[in-house]
Amino acid sequence: MTLRALRVFLAASAALLLILPSVLVTSAQSTDDVPANAVRLLSVVSQVSDAVDAGDWATARSGWNDFDNLWQEVEDGFRAISRDSYRAIEDHQGTIRGLLREDAPDAGRINSEITSIRSLIATFAGL
Repeated sequence: MTLRALRVFLAASAALLLILPSVLVTSAQSTDDVPANAVRLLSVVSQVSDAVDAGDWATARSGWNDFDNLWQEVEDGFRAISRDSYRAIEDHQGTIRGLLREDAPDAGRINSEITSIRSLIATFAGL
């Protein structure tokens, strides 16, 4: 190994050692909050579900935007715990968003998706 290659290796190793602890701490912190964040998400889902049942599409759409924003804040912890469940939540989230964009949303399909996403999120809350 040349002196230059050794320097590059040592510099890369030092950088990794500086970055790695912060990555590990971030991961640990984000998963600690998952149960509480799951409860927060479930609260929003319930509000959207109530609005769908009432046919109040403006409130349902606004509520789903709230879900999207909250999910964006907390999703990393969910992904760290279970990539499969994370992907399933993302799939249902996108489907619900699309269904709510329709001019005449199908309450039955939305409720079916809500039931699925509620079940997935509830497992993270320990419910």
